[in-house]
Amino acid sequence: MQKYDYFLAPEQLTSDTDLIIRNVGFSQCPPNYTYGWDTRDYYLIHYCLSGHGIYYAFDREYRIGPGDGFLILPGSTIKHLSDPRDPWNLCWVGFRGDRIPDYLQKAGLDQEHLIFRYTRDNLMESCIENIYDKARRPDVSSLTLTGYLYLLLGALADQTGEELDTPVALNHFEKAVRYIRHNIRSPITVEELADQHNVAPSQLYRSFMKHAGMSPKQYLDREKMDKACELIRKTDLSMHEIAGYLGYEYDTHFYKTFRRIMGMKPSEYAAEK
Repeated sequence: MQKYDYFLAPEQLTSDTDLIIRNVGFSQCPPNYTYGWDTRDYYLIHYCLSGHGIYYAFDREYRIGPGDGFLILPGSTIKHLSDPRDPWNLCWVGFRGDRIPDYLQKAGLDQEHLIFRYTRDNLMESCIENIYDKARRPDVSSLTLTGYLYLLLGALADQTGEELDTPVALNHFEKAVRYIRHNIRSPITVEELADQHNVAPSQLYRSFMKHAGMSPKQYLDREKMDKACELIRKTDLSMHEIAGYLGYEYDTHFYKTFRRIMGMKPSEYAAEK
């Protein structure tokens, strides 16, 4: 594994307590490389340059690919895992400061929004690369280093502002689909979907039939089986582990649903991958 992680010396840290860079680095991870479950006393922003991986935080799982980034909060217990077939190439910057929560809020990041996507240009990589290169030069001011971090956070804030300026009203179907995908690991019911979006089950049913040509239950089962197929293809999890991951209390329920949706047993699908 190639990893370059530079921690700034005390004399390199700025006296401005609003924003202080702690460390910066790059890594090319091998397949299935796992890091965690540890905690830190500072913030970290990771940005994926290539490949794929998974970020686990606050009992949630996020699939990360090129152009995606993720925030690690101080004191949070996290883990991240590189893909077994297409391991990721990451860069990161660690920082702390009195104004960080305000800056992150402007960038659309907090405990409920740990993931961002930036594909406009190579600014994320460029800023982190400049911090890494210049931090090791004695003639470069700490203000220059924090300037690059301000630029990075500013780009995320600008992008978030653009997104917030053009809101899209989601209908009941779109809201329910988003909820299903964000909670794919939970044993969701149609009643729960309706309650979450303050709509009658019959109205939700009509919305799904109109937009997807199937009932909410059929759509939910399809989404879970699509995720099961992905886990079978991309991980070494057992069928029992996949069933538990997707919120099935009994393996037999998972097997019956998989066969009904996919037209074959999970083991038969696994044999074809």
